Amino acid sequence: MKKKELKKINESQILIVGLARNCAKTIEQEIYNIDKSFSGFKKKNWFIVESDSNDETLEKLKSINGIENFNFKSLGKLKEKIQKRTERIAYCRNYYLQELENNEKFKDVDFLATVDLDGVNNLLTNEAVISCWQMNNEWDMCSANQSGPYYDIWALRHKKWSPNDCWKEARELLNGGMREDLCVHQAVYSKMISIPEKSNPIEVESSFGGLAIYKRELFLKKKRYHGLDKDGIEVCEHVEMHEKMKKNGAKLFINPKLINCKLTEHSKYIPLRTKNLDTLKKYGVYNESMEHDACGVGLVSSTDGKKSRKVVEYGIEALKAVWHRGAIDADGKTGDGAGIHLEIPSDFFIEKIETTGHKHDNSDVCVGMIFLPRNNFIAQESCRTIVESELTKGNFSIYGWRQVPVDPSVLGEKANSNRPEITQVLFKHVDKSLKGKSLEVKLYEVRRKIEKNILLENLKDFYICSFSSKSIIYKGMFLAESLSDFYSDLKDPRFISRYAIFHQRFSTNTAPSWDLAQPFRALAHNGEINTLKGNINWMKVHEEEMFSPVFEDIENLKPVIPSGNSDSASLDNVFELLNIS
Repeated sequence: MKKKELKKINESQILIVGLARNCAKTIEQEIYNIDKSFSGFKKKNWFIVESDSNDETLEKLKSINGIENFNFKSLGKLKEKIQKRTERIAYCRNYYLQELENNEKFKDVDFLATVDLDGVNNLLTNEAVISCWQMNNEWDMCSANQSGPYYDIWALRHKKWSPNDCWKEARELLNGGMREDLCVHQAVYSKMISIPEKSNPIEVESSFGGLAIYKRELFLKKKRYHGLDKDGIEVCEHVEMHEKMKKNGAKLFINPKLINCKLTEHSKYIPLRTKNLDTLKKYGVYNESMEHDACGVGLVSSTDGKKSRKVVEYGIEALKAVWHRGAIDADGKTGDGAGIHLEIPSDFFIEKIETTGHKHDNSDVCVGMIFLPRNNFIAQESCRTIVESELTKGNFSIYGWRQVPVDPSVLGEKANSNRPEITQVLFKHVDKSLKGKSLEVKLYEVRRKIEKNILLENLKDFYICSFSSKSIIYKGMFLAESLSDFYSDLKDPRFISRYAIFHQRFSTNTAPSWDLAQPFRALAHNGEINTLKGNINWMKVHEEEMFSPVFEDIENLKPVIPSGNSDSASLDNVFELLNIS
């Protein structure tokens, strides 16, 4: 499609089109407000298509006065001829496209505005419409935003936010055994995020949101809406139309400043959210003025104290729902970091132990999840030697090393360029009676000795994600949605847990890196510590007085905070020490 300079709004004609059905309560006020909001145009034209109303919608349309060039057409009881709702909607939209093509009144129209009339444009203003002409982005379509959560997820296609048909996704989750309300929440409501008005325009594959302004030429060549897919399944009519436009080179955007409403009847979860926020405000727990960017963090836990596959799956899905809490690199696949903290699934790792040629003797399985330097094989072997040496000195027996299966194709260029070699060391303590907290204390001290020796040998790109008989951490610089695609272990049905702690990092004080992705070994931290240097210095002072009979040698634990840590990693180091002591 050949691009043209955007015609000035005061030199342009616009045709405002929309569908009307059972919206008698809102349609009159809605039409007057929309007309006023488009007052900057040289000329406005209207064409509304009504059908299947059981209220006074048609009478309200007939009573509209004071609006120039207002036209409407009633198609009567379409439901008697066309059974499926989305097919009727597409039929009505195609009717106004035929008018655009064939009616002499509309031959000089430059832009087409498609509007909903069921109350979703009650906050629209002339300033909001003009903001589309103030955008720096070259656009062919601008669609609306809401001051509350963005509601129109069905019409939305965005490669990270909502790449697929949300209701199809909900049906697939339901078929997979998930509870119906959870299916809808995961596939639809969890994606209803708020877009700040000050945000940059968001380029999309498709969007609507109750209002969209198009250049007229997008509808040339007799393009038509379709409400059913090739299998006769109901689909959102906007998506296929926008797909055709994109193939011709059209640029489609959500304009965050084009606010048309706050809450809609489509956002069925909003009343509960509003009620909850009111309760939090009442008791001083929440204040809108204190909202700020921060990491996404959460916990899924079994209520019966039993390990289950569902907990792991819900944890993975919940992590996907907080993807917007982290930044995305320009390559589209590199993230600030994301991960999940789970219990060690014994059956899964016992099978991995047996593949090394060893037999499991019912002792506690210990797993070290370790990042090694990927491109320096000499350094790799030096790191492995230090790990094995300290484990042996600590009276541990090593089953072997396991290369963790990963899929680098889901990574961005930057994440892949500094990707570590990801391995697991599988081992046990020789004394089978050493269990629980006593075993964890022993593992902690061995790990700190390993880290200290790595530092003394000046070996780079080494990091221990987890080193435990109880839990394991999978994390990295991928997007939240890619966690289980990158780590195929997490898709194994034997991977069960009583809890799942998940984290999407929003990098502030330190640049993203594989080791600084969270969860950390003790914490999944959401916040920023601005007294960092002072706290680190005080910890160095306290190191001189540290003593505990729990450890073999307190010097093995120093420094408590290694250099180069982020604020959250430093807090994790100190908290882990206090907890294990």
